[in-house]
Amino acid sequence: DNTIAPYLGGFAANPMEYAEASKVSLYSLADFLWNMKAYDANSSWDQAIKFLMPKHAKEFHVFCENNIDLGATGHGLRRANESPRFTAALAKYKTALAAKDTTTAINLLRVQFDTLVWAADTLLADVSEPEMTAEITPWVKVMRLVGQRGQLEMTMLDAYRKGDVATFIDS
Repeated sequence: DNTIAPYLGGFAANPMEYAEASKVSLYSLADFLWNMKAYDANSSWDQAIKFLMPKHAKEFHVFCENNIDLGATGHGLRRANESPRFTAALAKYKTALAAKDTTTAINLLRVQFDTLVWAADTLLADVSEPEMTAEITPWVKVMRLVGQRGQLEMTMLDAYRKGDVATFIDS
């Protein structure tokens, strides 16, 4: 909240075991504490991503946007609007399927899954930020697997639509 300054006597941040990945949040925290009144969470988040992975900011943004903690927490805090592009594409996918426009539906989600794989491949090959890359690698690999699985699901749906049994089974 941009109005809490009069109520603060101090502030603590806990990057825990993932110091490099925590820099996204720490950057935003520093931005917030520097000028609370002008702080904009989304702008700060985007700036942090560009600062931390300047050569692969687009790919890192895809990772950050889609790296969602689905577990329950005691504090109940969640970043609003996680995976907005995927969520929007999924809604359009469902609408297209309901309208029996399978080709459009498949293309909508295929782009999302292709983007996950592209971003993951690029980040896994990154040598410009070795500490960050090393730390996020397990989650980037999972993002890649999710993207690959989605690609196969879209291939299967397309094969089913076309009656291509061999491609469906192979996928």
